Amino acid sequence: MPAPISEQDFSFIIGYLADQGLLRPGPTMRQNDVEQALHTLIDQVTDGTRNRFDPRLQRILEILGQAAMGRPSSTVAATRYASPAPAAAPRVTLARQWQENASAEAVAVTIDFMFANRPVLQGFPYTAELSEIREMLDEKKPPSGNTSYYKTFVALGRTVEMAGIQAGTPLPMTMGDALTVYEMLAAAERKTNPSAFPDTIELKPWHYDSSIDASLMGAIGYSSIATHMREDGRNPPPEWRDHWAKNKGGILRAMGEASGDELAVVLGAGHGFDLPLAELAARFRKVALYDVDLPSLVHARNAVGDATLRSKIELRPRELSGVSFEFARRVDAILAQEDNLQKVLARINRLVEAYHLSEPILFLESGEKADFLVSTMLVSQLAYFPVVYFQKRFLEKFPESEELLSTHMGPFVSRFSMQLQQQHINGLGTQADRIIVTSDFAMMPITQGAQGIVPTGPRISSLGTQFLPARIPASYVVADKREWAWVKNPPRLVGSQGDMDGIQQLTLVKAVPSETEGSLPKEGSGGVPPSATSGTAQLSPRVGTLALAWKENLIEDEMILLELLKGDESHIETLAEEGRKLTEEEGESADPIDEEILILIDLCNRATNQGYQLDAEEIVERMYGEIGTTPSRNRTHTVRTSAPTLAKMPVARAGL
Repeated sequence: MPAPISEQDFSFIIGYLADQGLLRPGPTMRQNDVEQALHTLIDQVTDGTRNRFDPRLQRILEILGQAAMGRPSSTVAATRYASPAPAAAPRVTLARQWQENASAEAVAVTIDFMFANRPVLQGFPYTAELSEIREMLDEKKPPSGNTSYYKTFVALGRTVEMAGIQAGTPLPMTMGDALTVYEMLAAAERKTNPSAFPDTIELKPWHYDSSIDASLMGAIGYSSIATHMREDGRNPPPEWRDHWAKNKGGILRAMGEASGDELAVVLGAGHGFDLPLAELAARFRKVALYDVDLPSLVHARNAVGDATLRSKIELRPRELSGVSFEFARRVDAILAQEDNLQKVLARINRLVEAYHLSEPILFLESGEKADFLVSTMLVSQLAYFPVVYFQKRFLEKFPESEELLSTHMGPFVSRFSMQLQQQHINGLGTQADRIIVTSDFAMMPITQGAQGIVPTGPRISSLGTQFLPARIPASYVVADKREWAWVKNPPRLVGSQGDMDGIQQLTLVKAVPSETEGSLPKEGSGGVPPSATSGTAQLSPRVGTLALAWKENLIEDEMILLELLKGDESHIETLAEEGRKLTEEEGESADPIDEEILILIDLCNRATNQGYQLDAEEIVERMYGEIGTTPSRNRTHTVRTSAPTLAKMPVARAGL
């Protein structure tokens, strides 16, 4: 009996097919598109036009081969750590569970590979912790979010990113996956061991709250930066206009792929200088603009000349990190309680080490889902203002300690920034199907030379990784990537200095379907996708897992078939046996999909007897093409790889 393919492996396959130009992921993608892409891929392997020794392709062939032999593809038992579901947002919570499980699978695959290829572990500083993390993912060890595990996850993410850069292709996990799993384990520790987290300033839970605290707007610096941006935008240099045009162009391209026309959302809208607001308002029935500064949003909307389009733009002043004001309040409380400099630093460290959100991020209003969601020039800025606020308040109390503070702040700033960034990126995918993220990924000092601009200083990462794609977890496919340089402070005279940012813009779609309204996992199942447990997955990767995974996009006929399959495994096994006999009788000329076709025809007949009007021949042809043609299309080859270095690991998904 063919076995189901795990959601992580399915995501891996979709990513590779997209990367090779065989498939275009997105909300309109159907089961038949995946089927056809796989048929084409297998045919290319069979006739020798595709290099079967590509490690990514070997992994796919192995997945398909294992499934054909009735062996389920790999799964991770970490699903019990999935986030609890707030009653107000079941769809968002289920989406977060899918994210956590996809990332847990990616991390587990990477760790397993590293231990199976011992040379990879040489020089890795946290081998013992890596083994313990793997045990946590298999529920053999209680979950923990202590600092040593955080350092292990970050080291793992950076090791894998650099190996991918050296190999010229991304690997099965990213820093985004590492931080997602760390957050999952830290949240699980709070849930399973609450006595370790007393209700103190440093340890009490954090909740996402995007409401504006007017009393802190000026002190944190939001108001002043908004004023500066407004002034800069009145007479921008050509380099700024070029950046704005590139950002607008990418948004317009991605906007055209959105499947719906109800709601577009822009996070970090600011003054709208780099946004195609009129075009968004023409395309969607409502456009919601989010930013911490309301006057900036008013400026953005007023810049749209057409009154009808302008009326479709809704302003939503929000603080999008969701924790900046609360962080400022906790900093003030610690400084008020402590006069000892070292104790203040120790408590701030503990505050950051214990930080994690207790529930999924909710950018949108209750019940909303965006057809198109934009996060623009926001990711790297989320922690900047609360960190600067702490620095300012600390030096007000300890004015002679600037050097000590600068020495201390590196790890603190890095950790807090990376966690806020990852929470934002992950939150995007729980509330939209098509997302575009634009962010700086590095800053570099430059000098105006006689022949043009010359880099003159070290490259400073703004994301804790070399590039933005390394922050994208396994629950996304990168459908498009664009990159440019933004000379923010252009040097004009020879010998003068300035700086420029490296910018990347990614269009993301969900690699794993993340929700069906009202279909939360049952108690005890964690976030296990229905295809891993339902009887529908007993048919094959195609009729079972792939069909169910894209259930929302299937036409009514296929939905009926899937419903009829539930709870009828004995009948399926009988039909499968008939298919195997037929295959044996016809020998090598038989197509291996015969047993599936028999099952489908029988189901169509049974459905007709129950009053449904189904055409068996039409359905079989739609799912498999003309019966009897291209016998090789379903042949798979199990090819195992034992690559000696991490750079040989199979790729997870497309576009990175």
